[in-house]
Amino acid sequence: MRRELTEDEKIRIVANRAEALRRAEERKRREALAAAAVAIAAGPSGKASVPRHQGFSITIPQVILFNSLSLVFQFYYYYYYYYYYYYYYYYYYYYYYYSY
Repeated sequence: MRRELTEDEKIRIVANRAEALRRAEERKRREALAAAAVAIAAGPSGKASVPRHQGFSITIPQVILFNSLSLVFQFYYYYYYYYYYYYYYYYYYYYYYYSY
């Protein structure tokens, strides 16, 4: 003879069912997105019109632009990093110095 379920067990069963339903909905949504991506990649003709990879070429102006941008971002990163490090270091230094 089966025993009566406690309230905690009933809540856990309902929560597990809700989680399983949520996972099933998420899986359906992912499968629909994947099917849509395949249909978009196939194009109007129904065949995959995405060109195959024909090699990798990069031009010299692109190299110069990328290097200059990376130098600019490096400068800003280190400038702000050291600025805030300096600011917070002296802020806490004066805070503890004048708190005693």
